[in-house]
Amino acid sequence: MDWLIGILLLVAGIGIGIFIGKTLFETKRPNASEEAKEKSEKQLMAEQANLHISETQNSINKIQEQCALLAEQLNHYQVVVDETTTDKDVNQLEYFHQQATLHLKTQKKEPKKVRKTDYQPLDYSEGQSGLFAGDAKKHSETS
Repeated sequence: MDWLIGILLLVAGIGIGIFIGKTLFETKRPNASEEAKEKSEKQLMAEQANLHISETQNSINKIQEQCALLAEQLNHYQVVVDETTTDKDVNQLEYFHQQATLHLKTQKKEPKKVRKTDYQPLDYSEGQSGLFAGDAKKHSETS
């Protein structure tokens, strides 16, 4: 009977070992729902990546358009500056000079005012009067 108990324990141990081995060390297979979830996540990531790439390309295109516009404006500004620094400035200045000269020549001249030297204000007369009246020595000592 000992040998029968030994064989039964051996069979029971092998059964328990196989059961534990399958449950613990077996690679778990994902369920169909988990596989679908992984596929949907991968699709979502791919869609987001494509959206990001398209938005980045649009941004780059807008920046290139702005750079082209800026370059065009800069070239136009350079042309304007070159035109204004050429000999045309001399001709334009001569034109205004001629116009101003013509205006001054044709302008009605007012007669010059004649100063009457026989009447001067008291402060500016030849002799000392008004505020300047007094001893010349007092004024010379203070100054």
